[in-house]
Amino acid sequence: MEKICVVVTGTTGVPGGISTLNLNILLAVQEIARKRGAEVEVLSYLDGSGDEPDFLNDDVRFRSFDGSKAQFSVVLAQKPIEADLLLFDHVMLAPPILPLQSVGGAKVVVFAHGSEAWRDVKRTSQWVFERADLCLTNSNFTLTKMEKALGKFNGESCLLGLSPVFDLNHSMDYEVGGSLHFTAADGNEYELGDRVLLLVGRMMRDEPGKGRWPLMQVLPDVLSQYPDVQIVFPGPGDEREDLTEYAEKLGVGKNVFLPGFVSDEILDRLYRKCFAYVMPSKQEGFGLVYLEAMNYAKPCIGCWDDGAQDVIVNSETGYLVDKGSYKGLFDAVTKLLENPERAKEFGENGFRRLHGNFTSSHFRDRFKKRLEGVVQ
Repeated sequence: MEKICVVVTGTTGVPGGISTLNLNILLAVQEIARKRGAEVEVLSYLDGSGDEPDFLNDDVRFRSFDGSKAQFSVVLAQKPIEADLLLFDHVMLAPPILPLQSVGGAKVVVFAHGSEAWRDVKRTSQWVFERADLCLTNSNFTLTKMEKALGKFNGESCLLGLSPVFDLNHSMDYEVGGSLHFTAADGNEYELGDRVLLLVGRMMRDEPGKGRWPLMQVLPDVLSQYPDVQIVFPGPGDEREDLTEYAEKLGVGKNVFLPGFVSDEILDRLYRKCFAYVMPSKQEGFGLVYLEAMNYAKPCIGCWDDGAQDVIVNSETGYLVDKGSYKGLFDAVTKLLENPERAKEFGENGFRRLHGNFTSSHFRDRFKKRLEGVVQ
């Protein structure tokens, strides 16, 4: 019987985009295995007991390692001989297979996400990419960067989609809900108004490129034209304190809100409430959060030369700006604010683009099509 081994960082036991990708991959592999009569095994590095996705069939063997590198590596090292196909969600998981990859019969498919695949690439990662039967990238942007950095490898883009458990809106007509109050950076509580700029995600000092700092920098000039603009940065992390101090230094403390971790219910209400989603990030391989905002028909601002350009259509679903351009970001924000009807049109276009290209089923269809050349 044909054996497919899916090697993942984590599924329900880890947060963020990697979980979204892996849930979609597992659903797609399960569909492939059902048609081919194949056996499926999942090796999950970070998941613990109880983290197995509930949609997996009983005949799928799910093995979790709770972050134990030694145990994970020992089991994985034998898979080039035991399996017919090895699927990796991240290149950093693959080095244990290198000693037996050349003598084993397993075909190898590895996903590439961002700068780890094209900037300062580890030698072991380069070996994995070069020897893999197929490298799938999360965006055309990542694929282009890899082609310039690595040269010879077999790569195709496979644009991501929302999680299979994400609650899709099927209509752009929804209630905003009741009022929302948060404590601002100045220590006082305020109600959110109608001109909220939202940026969602972890706030970590070792990931400074998400776009919060540039957005804060343009805020004083934006407020000189639109004094009621507010910025909300939901998400945990050690950067919150730095951003709070910076907001006070700029004199915009009452307009900046850093509520930390928020519940799914509050996040849903923030997406409904916000005027636009603004994330001028310098580090997105793709940018699933733009899709989340598009699910609420919100216009988005991202950056050129970034994964955002595979999601946002400039001057159609939002704006793309040059990385590090103060004027570009200021102009994009103020153009949306000065023309609410255009902002609404962009949001509606984004909603339709999401539902036509980036749902979970769209990704699974792309993924299965890319694998056709490998699993013949």
